[in-house]
Amino acid sequence: MEVLFCRENLTLKGRQALEQLKAQASDSLRIQEVKCIVACSECATHYIARLNGQLVVAESAEQLVAEILTLAGLR
Repeated sequence: MEVLFCRENLTLKGRQALEQLKAQASDSLRIQEVKCIVACSECATHYIARLNGQLVVAESAEQLVAEILTLAGLR
């Protein structure tokens, strides 16, 4: 499973979510930072990532990590 994080979102607010996911994720997640995940309207205001192409949006880093783990079947 692949999780993509937008570099711009990481700069604004998402770095904490990325670090939490790296600490909690199993080997089944491939986590990458990419230039853009094409979610510009959410990028400036929410925590965002794409899991296998599906946009995941949350209000906090903890919520984003929990949602990704749940969708990936790891929780």
